[in-house]
Parts: sequence; C-alpha cells; structure tokens
Amino acid sequence: MIGGLSDATTPRSTVEPVRKLFHRARDSRFMVAMAVGAFLIVPASGLRLACAGASCDGDGSRAAGPVPFCSLSAEARELISAGFYDGRSPEVLGVTSAPDVVSVDRSGVGWPSLETDVRVPLVFAGDGVRSEGLLPKGTQIDRIAPTLAHLIGMKRPYPMLERTDPIPGVSASPAPRLIVEVGLKGIGTRDLEAAQERWPTIARLMRDGAGTLEASVGSVPLDPAAVLTTIGTGTLPAQHGITASLIRDRDGRMVTAWGPGAPVSAIATLADDLDQRTDERSLIGLIADAPTDRGLIGGDWYVDHDRDVRALSPSAGGVVERALRATAVGFGDDAVPDVLGVVLEGPIEDVDRALGRLVDGVTALVDAPVLFVVAGTGSITATSALGPADVVQAIRSSIGGALEGQVPGGLFIDAEQLAAGVSRQDVRDALMAMADQDGDPVMADAFLSYSVSFGKYC
Repeated sequence: MIGGLSDATTPRSTVEPVRKLFHRARDSRFMVAMAVGAFLIVPASGLRLACAGASCDGDGSRAAGPVPFCSLSAEARELISAGFYDGRSPEVLGVTSAPDVVSVDRSGVGWPSLETDVRVPLVFAGDGVRSEGLLPKGTQIDRIAPTLAHLIGMKRPYPMLERTDPIPGVSASPAPRLIVEVGLKGIGTRDLEAAQERWPTIARLMRDGAGTLEASVGSVPLDPAAVLTTIGTGTLPAQHGITASLIRDRDGRMVTAWGPGAPVSAIATLADDLDQRTDERSLIGLIADAPTDRGLIGGDWYVDHDRDVRALSPSAGGVVERALRATAVGFGDDAVPDVLGVVLEGPIEDVDRALGRLVDGVTALVDAPVLFVVAGTGSITATSALGPADVVQAIRSSIGGALEGQVPGGLFIDAEQLAAGVSRQDVRDALMAMADQDGDPVMADAFLSYSVSFGKYC
C-alpha cells in the first residue's frame, strides 16, 4: 500500500472459498492419517486413556503408574492443549517442575512449568473508550480481535468466533478509524509487579480507559510468535496453528514461523479479514523487531494481497520512530478503519517510555478516533543456569542425533533417526532423566504429542 515504507510484499485476494476448501481437504487427509498412525503406534499407556470403566484394570495385582500428561492438573493440561497443534507442534513435550528452569533459545522463553504465570496486562484506551475501570479478571487475549471486530461493526467468517462475545466493559463511540495494536513482547504481569511504579504510561492508559493486570494468555508455551498470533487472529494456537517460533510445515520440515515457506496461520487475522472486506482500502501495517512477530497482523491469508507496511527496527525507540512515520502518511485519514501493529520489547522502563511516545505521537498526528490496545505476551525470563546448551547436551548424550530442534516445551525429533531405531519414548525418557545442579528432576512430566490429543480421557 505504501511503497516507501514497505520491507516486504504480500498478495491479497477474494478467493477465500477456494483457499478454505483447500485447507479443509488437506487438513482432513492429515487428520485421518494421524489418527490411523496414532492407533498403530500408541503404547499401552496411551491405550489405557481410552479404556472405559474398569476394562483396563486386569487382575489388579499391581497399581498403574501415573499416565504421562494425565499426571498434570486439569488447568495445566488445558493450557498445554490450547497451545498444541497436531502436525506443527514438537513430537515430544515436557513440563518442568519449577518455574523458569529451562531457556531454550536466545529469546529466553522458559519451558512451561507447574507454576507458569500466564497473567498479562491488557488495556483498551483512546478516543471514545468508555472508562469502566478494570476488565474482568482472567480475560483471555484471544478475545481482543472479536472485541475489535464488534467495535468497528465487522462480522468475521469463522463460526468459532461467532461464539466469542466481546469483552464486557469495552465500548467506543464514535467507532475508531485507526486501531493501534501494541504487543509488549516478553512482558507479563509479574514483570510489572516487580517494577513497582516504573510504568506510568500503562497506568495512565488503564486509568483513562479499560484494562486489567489479570488478563490471561490462555495457552503455553509463552512464545511471543504464538501469543502475538493469538492477539491477531482472536483464536488460541490450537486453532491458529502458530505454536512457537519453530513449527513443522506440511512436509514435516522444521521452519521458522512466518518465515519463507512456512505454513500460514490456520485462521486469518482481524487485519487480514478487514483488508479483504474493505477491498484493500484499509491500511495495514506492522512495525516490529522480528519476522516472527508478524502474527499480530498476518498478511498472507488471502491470495493476491497488496503490499502492507512492514518495517523491522532493532530497538523500542526505532520501532516508535518508524510507527510514527507510517502513521503520518495516511493511517486514519478516511472513513475506512486502519490497523497498525506495533511490537515493543525491552526493560519495563524503556518499553513504557516508548509506549508513551507512541500514544502521544499518534494522537497528535491523527485527526480521527484512535483506539489503542496494549497487551503483554507473558513473562519469558528464565532464571536457571540450565540453558539451551545443557538441554541439547543432556538429550543428545542419551539419544545421539535424534534431536532435530527445540522450542519452549518441546523437542522436534529427526525422522531419519526414528527410522534408524531411536523412538520417541527414548526421547521422553531422556527428558525425564534430566537433573538440575542439585540432582533434582528437571521435568515434572514429559509425554509424546499424541498424549495431548488423548488428554480428554484423563
């Protein structure tokens, strides 16, 4: 749309029915194949999950051990299931016994634990936003997109979203002509609590608008690529399919989410739907510091999309400068709603300061109703000395080269190594055998991916 600021181009179109049929056909074949495969390879512990009544009790001469995945609490299983997408998620998953034990990549994202804090700040503020104080505690961030669709009067083409009510306490009159969605990358409520009074901008927006420090990501792991896509689509990873920064593609290759050749999200973002609905008249932009942040606006769901504004900056200050440059060249200039996604990352004080400059700058530039939505992606700081190199060394010392890659909460297993005789159960056992510096088990539980699908029988 705005050639001077665009770092990439993405096609748009109106061929949604063809694409939907393609995805349905592909997904149907995939699910049938996976169901047959799971039945053929599931071990006795998995089959026990499907037993009715006491049909698996045998003679009762020995007590059954804890079934992997079922050993976790119902709340933990729900969060894991919400973050799991069969065929894209890792083949072996795990939950640590203590928070922040394992950091698996440079982002510092820790593995899900028995004590993972999924609380994040969530704020709606701007022109016409009715101030009603706190939003309901526990509001999930997958309700952001349905709420925004309601505020601009747009009906999205997904049955699951029709069952999602807008967040109560959020209204805007007149309707916004520019929506600025701000993702606070790597920031959760516990970070704000630890920073005391060092986030005056967030406090001001909450006071003037509607917000809460007790919103919920609704899924684990707290990988920003997954959480930003949840904000953008209005669905959890179990539906949109971007479960982490690394995912499997349809051919089984491990790829970077939102990178070249990566599978698109299984649900379009609000920005995608808005752009298609307005025949490409809406301006859509993303200012961020990593390609994996693209889930906030999407951009490649509809074929023949035109160019959106995309710019990457190395710091929060650079992000704000680019966002204001983008805003100055047309966002909010007409009656068609526009969406600008901005991702801020860094220490709380720096992020809050950058947010203040963004809000004040956009407000000064746009002579139209503007709605700001600010949401954290979850605290990601891992405090243990047990880091990615330790995980790799511990696993590979047990299973050789079977480890293809890792993301928060899971391991991707090399298919050739599996064919050579290394089993997923071997990988699971290696995870369970990991110990910290005190000799205590690192993992509270580890399980094969199909255990999540069978979790409803726990």
